[in-house]
Amino acid sequence: MNNKNKKTKTFEVDAKGFKVQMEEIGTGRLIAELISNSLDEESVGTIKVRITKHGELVHVTVNDDGDGFRDVEEIWTLFADSYKRTDPTKRGRFNLGEKQFLISCEDAYIKTGDHHVIVRGAEKEVKRLSKKFEGVEVFGRIRESVQSRDEVLKFLERIAVPDGKKLYINDTEIESTPIVKSFKAKLKTPVASGRYQQLRDLVRETDVYLYQVPDGETAWLYEKGIPVQKLDDHIKWHVDVQQKVPQVIERNVVKSAYLKTIYTAVAENCLDIITEEDAGQTWVTDALENTSVETTSDLLKKKYGTDKICIESQDYRENEKAALAGYRVLKGTELNRDIKDNLKSNEQLAYASKEFSCDNFECAKSVEETSEMKFFAQVCKAIARETISKEISVSFVTTKHTNEAAQYGHNSLSFNVRNCGGKRAFEDATDPRLLGLVIHELAHDKLGNNYGHAHLSHDYIHEQERIAGICFSKGIDYYITECKKVLA
Repeated sequence: MNNKNKKTKTFEVDAKGFKVQMEEIGTGRLIAELISNSLDEESVGTIKVRITKHGELVHVTVNDDGDGFRDVEEIWTLFADSYKRTDPTKRGRFNLGEKQFLISCEDAYIKTGDHHVIVRGAEKEVKRLSKKFEGVEVFGRIRESVQSRDEVLKFLERIAVPDGKKLYINDTEIESTPIVKSFKAKLKTPVASGRYQQLRDLVRETDVYLYQVPDGETAWLYEKGIPVQKLDDHIKWHVDVQQKVPQVIERNVVKSAYLKTIYTAVAENCLDIITEEDAGQTWVTDALENTSVETTSDLLKKKYGTDKICIESQDYRENEKAALAGYRVLKGTELNRDIKDNLKSNEQLAYASKEFSCDNFECAKSVEETSEMKFFAQVCKAIARETISKEISVSFVTTKHTNEAAQYGHNSLSFNVRNCGGKRAFEDATDPRLLGLVIHELAHDKLGNNYGHAHLSHDYIHEQERIAGICFSKGIDYYITECKKVLA
């Protein structure tokens, strides 16, 4: 017989490879998949889980009192179509849960209806039961080295049992988790539109439940009572989404964008229970990327004490004006681009360089310098070399658009002659008022533009004192003498 053109199945399953990869999921999650399957069935009222240790193996039994499998072939058929794929309120979608558990076991079986399916590695045996089995029973022996019995129990005890269902683990009923707050939110959910159709993320309104996190524990994201992944360390509530959550096939992680959507939903609906301490946490910062005007305003007040936020300028005077106007001046790096964009779209963000511009000196007119002004400029340069160890430029200008007498920045000192008393003010290089003005401006050099409201900061005052102390120790006569030597 010629078998040259004999057709075979497209794929073969490497049972050992399948086993290794499924073991990586963890025993707790594998058992949770079985529980999840039972919870999805309306006919199931009670689920009983028994986990016992026998040497290096852990024996696991999961029973439910439902109607059993619709089609027994689903037990061993990978990626078969499932009615759950089209229903966003069901947890299942991949039709893999029981297969993942069975292959991870040294040996296992499932009893349902009149079938007894025994699995040993790559082999299965299907027997007919003489008496119909009520519900479903799944049993497997799994190595404890994969995940300890205590770890498994701790994970399963996190399950939030929905109303109308009962879950027992080793004869102890898992009590229903009290809901701290519930609300509706529009969230993405993976749904297939028909038989053998791809899952696509659709935005759908769903209920969201919050549960209090016990002291010393970390909050989790849930999908209809089943733990998915840990949340931010400082959020105080477990978040349970009452529809399919977009996640990978291992059912243990979601995309960061989805998490931010979750945080936004919590922020939008829980302002009444979010404290000032909460507002300073990372998850609230993430939420600010998409919150509404009202929510953003409330969160900013709790986080910063005001909802008037301003990005700092390179000019300390502009930052000071913003602070005096009631704004919280922040470094540009404190808020990411998405948060800035949201605040700008809500008209809740200002920029000190634009809203509180102090560039009047740049528009000022130069003043023809007298010999006394030129000499005073040399005195200022000498003081700068001695006190801040920098070579500076000195200029004289006039403008009516500011009340300031002088300005320092970028190694440049400018005097507004108009506000200094005219050109005559510079005839006496020993004038205490002028010398005090020089000390005042040079003190800004060390601080740069990193200090909002610099004039009132201790650092600025201390820098003034330091410069003044140097000048006092030398005496103005020293600088005048040095300048005369240079000009001689």
